[in-house]
Amino acid sequence: MINIHGGGLFASYKEVNAHYNYEWARMGYRVVSISYRRIPETTLWHQIDDVMAALWYLARHTQALGLNLDRCYLTGDSAGALLSLFVLSIHGSTALQHTFGIQPSGISFRACGLISIMLDTQRHDLMRAIRDQVTDTHDQGKPYVPYPEFNS
Repeated sequence: MINIHGGGLFASYKEVNAHYNYEWARMGYRVVSISYRRIPETTLWHQIDDVMAALWYLARHTQALGLNLDRCYLTGDSAGALLSLFVLSIHGSTALQHTFGIQPSGISFRACGLISIMLDTQRHDLMRAIRDQVTDTHDQGKPYVPYPEFNS
């Protein structure tokens, strides 16, 4: 089970889901909780790449980590569900792989659980604070900075 935390793309961290992940582990699943850089430090597009980089890392270190990625499930809540949806879409579409310049990790997900998915990024409430960084047209011109931990 791979879990991606929520937090509106700008708040929270993977440890917030510790109890959720513990319950899955208690039921016999191996659980990997991954994180990503947050807005305003980065952009949505780089967050997607952070998650993909974590998946590549897991795929490359499967044996050392004692994982069985042939029976893998993906879960995410709120922003984590949104990022999960992007991951699944990129894994399943060569057109999106080309658009994002991202190759799939090779992990074959058997199922996913998208909990309270964050889809409306154009609201006029707290989301207003990050909306321009989620949909900013200037993002294409920003330099790409990969997540350093997974580029080994």
